[in-house]
Amino acid sequence: MIALYVHERLDANGLDEMYMKTTDYFIPVHSIATALDLNEQRMLPFLHAVSGCDTNGFFYGKGKTKFLKISIENNLAPQIADLCKSMECDVLPDELVDQSIRTSTTLLKAVYIDSSAASVHDIMCHLYARKSDIKRLPPTDDSYRQHILRAIYQTCIWVKSCQSLPQLSNVFTFGWQSLSDCVKPLLMTIHAIPSSIHVGASVVLQLVRKVV
Repeated sequence: MIALYVHERLDANGLDEMYMKTTDYFIPVHSIATALDLNEQRMLPFLHAVSGCDTNGFFYGKGKTKFLKISIENNLAPQIADLCKSMECDVLPDELVDQSIRTSTTLLKAVYIDSSAASVHDIMCHLYARKSDIKRLPPTDDSYRQHILRAIYQTCIWVKSCQSLPQLSNVFTFGWQSLSDCVKPLLMTIHAIPSSIHVGASVVLQLVRKVV
């Protein structure tokens, strides 16, 4: 993925062919790059981070192929590609973070085939009302925001891989927290169930299903 992202600048410097070695064979990166247009190459880091990677979670039943296909079908490749290029800057402006979240939300709504939904939270409610498997529900808006913040931070690391001394933002403002001297994902910033509700979670879910 990183090789495809940087292939553009390596090719401009005279590197006609590029291979990556696996256990059994070599992958021709240049051949894969020619099969993709420039925007599709440039959007891969963010798309990979959003759909799930080593430092970020994934959406149950929603694979990377689906994210890639939906991005292309909904003409989101240019927007996501621009986001990746913009993340090469030293300091991420708030506007870029907000735009990343908006674009990601548009993508996720299309992935869940519910583009008319006002938010990710609405998609979750609608799917739950249809008695969907709870594992297949998207996260709450709050949890989703932390997911995207982690995706943004990871993308920044990847797109700056050609820089000798990349400047990175404070990790604790991008979906991570310090617990017991360890850096761990910040899953949410508000309680999943309001403190004013004193009934069991199963009862709450039953009530939500009836209301929706």
